[in-house]
Amino acid sequence: MLPENMSVKTVSEGRNFHRYLYLNDEEISALAVTDFTVRLGTSPVRTGGIGYVRTPEQHQKKGYMKLLMNDTIDWMASEGFDISTLLGIPHFYHKFGFAVSLPQIKYTLDYEFIHDVAVNREGLTIRPIDVDDFENVLALYNRNNADQTGSFVRTREFFWGFARGAELYSKADHFLIENEKKELLAYVVYDRNETVLNVCEIETLDNSLYYVIMDELKKLDQIPSRDFGDIHFFLPDLHPFARFIRRYGCTVATEYPQNGMGMTRICNLKPLMEKLRLEVQERIRLNLSEEYTGELQIITDLGSVTLVCSRGVLTLEDRHSDQQFSVPQQNLSQLLHGYRALDDLLIDPTGSIRCNNAELAEQLVPEKSPYLWSTDLF
Repeated sequence: MLPENMSVKTVSEGRNFHRYLYLNDEEISALAVTDFTVRLGTSPVRTGGIGYVRTPEQHQKKGYMKLLMNDTIDWMASEGFDISTLLGIPHFYHKFGFAVSLPQIKYTLDYEFIHDVAVNREGLTIRPIDVDDFENVLALYNRNNADQTGSFVRTREFFWGFARGAELYSKADHFLIENEKKELLAYVVYDRNETVLNVCEIETLDNSLYYVIMDELKKLDQIPSRDFGDIHFFLPDLHPFARFIRRYGCTVATEYPQNGMGMTRICNLKPLMEKLRLEVQERIRLNLSEEYTGELQIITDLGSVTLVCSRGVLTLEDRHSDQQFSVPQQNLSQLLHGYRALDDLLIDPTGSIRCNNAELAEQLVPEKSPYLWSTDLF
């Protein structure tokens, strides 16, 4: 509850909701919530991306942002958001139930070890991505990321090109590869940077084009002002291009922040679990049995919901069960993202996480580790 002399005003602008905290008539804090669709496993869920968090200097350290954040969490729940995502500063957003769920991964490849390969470019055109290419680029991205948990679902309505590269405030550059029929075969996004080559997105229809892509990147890396000793690739662990560049020799730096950067929390437990239901049902059939029967009551600080599986068919019910999984919502969010494993949660020394049906609870975890492409950072 806000004090009587305070109020919050919400102004909608497309998929952005700007929220302002007022003390009487004076704006004392503000943030924005952007309506995104994110994948948990293969299931699209609605997330509120929190950004543009600001408090005027004269009003800082007075607890105003705490009031606005708590009000915004309640607001997102009432507006039907399933989860919330933000890129947080260290040691602040955990106070609002956010937990680290998105690692940062960078592959570094030494330019000197890229061996020359005869590349066949016959019938291929390599050129920058144009507005007319957006539909095809989005289709390729969504096709290749259909099961990449943590990735955003991109739509033409809200896609105006690649606004940023691999790092904060970096500008993106790009090229695509098409055949003689003008069909899109691949695209690459990299930093528009004269000193270092950061490659932040690669998608192809045919992975044999990786050699063409590497040949093109070698040309980019020969710009005299660049440090041509290294090329950096920002990719999820299981991306096929990440496997491809191992042949050249590379190092991998994966950052798991203790408390900050890519963080998530659950807003609405039961609607979220309903969106994941069919995918969890499929995991049960694949990993346990098509005839599996069992149940699990998920108990969180946001309430509870009981998963009931009867002969491989999963439903959600509002009832008590002796088979329980008691877990704080922020840890459940990490589990649903695949950031942490069930056995890791269960050794919590506080004893606050308990589960007596681990085989069913383990089906909540997606197959792939989470990843949010840097081009979508907000």
